[in-house]
Amino acid sequence: MKPAIVEVRDLKKHFSVERPLISQFVNPFGKSEQVFALNGLSFRIEAGEVVGLVGPNGAGKTTLLRILADLLEPSGGTVKLCGKDVGKAGFRLRALVGYVPGNERSFFWRLSCRDNLRFFGRLYGLAGREIERRIEELLEMFGFEGEAGRLFRDYSAGMRKKVGVMRSLLHRPEILLLDEVTNSLDPASSKAVIELVRDYVSRGEGRAALWSTHRLEEMAGFCDRIIAIEEGVICYDGSSAGFCGDFLVDTDLSAGSRNIERGDRSISSDLSWPVKVETVSSNGNEQAGYSDI
Repeated sequence: MKPAIVEVRDLKKHFSVERPLISQFVNPFGKSEQVFALNGLSFRIEAGEVVGLVGPNGAGKTTLLRILADLLEPSGGTVKLCGKDVGKAGFRLRALVGYVPGNERSFFWRLSCRDNLRFFGRLYGLAGREIERRIEELLEMFGFEGEAGRLFRDYSAGMRKKVGVMRSLLHRPEILLLDEVTNSLDPASSKAVIELVRDYVSRGEGRAALWSTHRLEEMAGFCDRIIAIEEGVICYDGSSAGFCGDFLVDTDLSAGSRNIERGDRSISSDLSWPVKVETVSSNGNEQAGYSDI
């Protein structure tokens, strides 16, 4: 068995729902309702794995990624990165993680791409010459040399996403956490980023990636494993081939309860969130289909 790069045990995260003002006035010491975003997640990601994370909106995907990146404190359970407990050594472990959030609010909009990367390179502890060399490598890798001097605020949504991926790779992290990276990217750019992540993980020893997406067609030949969650619990954890074989169905097929084989046991899934996928018919023409889990 390969070493675990990410190990999660019984992870829980709940949020308090703010009570209406009238309720606070009538009962100022009343307790707020607790909503679980994550409710007992357990899984591990081994070295060399690219794991896909899927689920409907509100399933807890972003919450999970933020906890792994040590940006959000869990309510219970343990998270280990490269064998070290995030709760005890979180700040020191951040250098191991390259996180691409679903939005770009963490960038300085009045700075250029190059200046933003310099700033974050310094935060990661890179030296001046090392930063410049690494920035040039990434700009060339993404074909971004001609755009690097423009202000971040002037970039399109897709260009901002590329800068986010470049930032995550600056310090050559062991763990990549990618939250819907291909949103806003054109097909060619999406394919390039997918190939880049796969190549990055396979080239380095002890690297892994957790890729959150709604696009199931990305996962068929890309992810080694799929983790599906809904309402904060894992409903599937198995091979990419098994997941796609069970769930990629044509639009004229009715969706119902499915038994999913996972290791030596099976679990039942009654999930009903639709996910758009791309299928190829026998005559080679692409057709849009939907998968109901």
